[in-house]
Amino acid sequence: MASYDEEDQLKPLLQIHGRDGQQVQTPRASRIAVVCILFCELCERLTYYSIIANLLIFLQNHLGFDSNSALTGTLVFSGTVYFTPMFGGWLADSVIGRYNTLYLSGLIYAVGCALLPTVAFDYEQLGVQLDQTAARAFYITGLVLIACGTGGIKSNVSTFGAFQVADLGQREIQRFFTWFYWFINIGSGLAFAFVAYIQQEVSFFAGYLIPAVSILLAISLLLLPRPCMTHEAKPSGSPLGQLFKVMGNAISSQSNSIYSLPSWLDYAQISNGGRYPEDLVRGTKQVLILIPLMLPFIGFWCIYNQMQSTYLLQAERMDLSIGTFRLPAASLSLFNSLAIILVTPLLDLVIFPLIRRFAAVTKISLLKRIGLGFALAIVSVVIAGFLEIQRKSELNRSGGFEQKLSGRTYNASNLNILLQIPQFFLIGTGEVFAASTGMELVYNNCPDQLKSVTMGVYLAMNGLGSYLGSLLVAIVGAATTADPWLPEDINTGHLEYFCFLLAGVATAFLLLFLPLSRWYDRAYQRTLMRDSDVATATYTQYGSNDENLRSSGSVTLVTGDFRKA
Repeated sequence: MASYDEEDQLKPLLQIHGRDGQQVQTPRASRIAVVCILFCELCERLTYYSIIANLLIFLQNHLGFDSNSALTGTLVFSGTVYFTPMFGGWLADSVIGRYNTLYLSGLIYAVGCALLPTVAFDYEQLGVQLDQTAARAFYITGLVLIACGTGGIKSNVSTFGAFQVADLGQREIQRFFTWFYWFINIGSGLAFAFVAYIQQEVSFFAGYLIPAVSILLAISLLLLPRPCMTHEAKPSGSPLGQLFKVMGNAISSQSNSIYSLPSWLDYAQISNGGRYPEDLVRGTKQVLILIPLMLPFIGFWCIYNQMQSTYLLQAERMDLSIGTFRLPAASLSLFNSLAIILVTPLLDLVIFPLIRRFAAVTKISLLKRIGLGFALAIVSVVIAGFLEIQRKSELNRSGGFEQKLSGRTYNASNLNILLQIPQFFLIGTGEVFAASTGMELVYNNCPDQLKSVTMGVYLAMNGLGSYLGSLLVAIVGAATTADPWLPEDINTGHLEYFCFLLAGVATAFLLLFLPLSRWYDRAYQRTLMRDSDVATATYTQYGSNDENLRSSGSVTLVTGDFRKA
């Protein structure tokens, strides 16, 4: 039997409360730290959504990009922002830890934000003019730095916040993720309600100064409560690298083994002739069975990212006025945030407690909540398609009116922009069920020291969804040259067809999710039942549906029964 000499280096990989090297705080200090982390996330999201809200309009009207290029640029940026968290997760788990990654990423983020108002400033006041090529170069550089900075923050801030309350029980972790998403949408709501208005009606220079200040405030909220925070042990090498080593050893050991084991990864265990301890092999299994379940989220995020792209194109050509007041074209995203702000407390304070109270009668699993969120997003984009049909029909009857928006004139329909509320509200409600639940599922069902990397992979699904959207724009553009779906002026195109195409693609991802969720349920429970005598004993003692299972302090059952609300 092979020996394993590196077990001490792998201890941080094990999902054990009271980890070696962890600086544990009192419950009061932990809650102070959590409050600061939540407000830090609020400021960071205020920063990000202040930039993305009118990005398409700035690219069109100030940097001179055509509509399709601006649409593609917006989707690529939003995709990259959610793809970089994989690198941020690796940096935290393998090199400098979560807190240091958050701080470093915040500084990079701040530099990127500082470049945007320098591009938006009206240099004609000084008697000079910024060359368009130079303006594009500075602006894109700023976006790249912002994408890198937010990647390090997004992959770590949620896991670092949940880490503060990990010793207070599973319910505190669930509550953290629920309220974490609530604070995200307070930040985005402020961006769409106020910053977007300033950018459209005052100036982009003033509108870009606000996120530059907001990200500095976010960094301060990380620094001030540092003594109250629980800090994990320092990273000891790359846990992601160890995962690949476990898989490699399992493959080589399997080829030399005469035994038949339940899982091919079991061949990597010391007890089966491999080189690695049982807990590390079990953690590897948890991560590998989780990744396929993340893939269907691509369809959800593909629709989600339409709010700042195709939905905004539609809004530009609708009546923005409410009496004498004119709404920002990007302001309807506020109703996405409002849905989350309203639905989140309702679920956390009313619906979920009732479900827990009457669990013997009715249950709603995490996986069912995710599926419901997918379905709501699909309904949203279908509604957007039918609204586009009505918008163009009214425009053809009345001829519309000229509407000036950020220096550019659009031929707009007399249909009011408030008719977009249902499609935004449905995506927001879908986020509560799908996105925040997905974060909770990922956090609870992977080894401790791989949480940031795994969360980065989960967030990358958002990036892939955005990239898928930009790919569909390119394909549709190439395939519909005779009768374009997305021409420069969508009044002469078929945006509704594109919306229905998105609904079909997202439905395919939902249909993929259904069998994957059933497979994951069975695979995860098999992992718990087979791999550990401790897990089997605890599972048998409490039963899979007992609340004690959720609060068990065992190594393997710290995740609890993910099927319960």
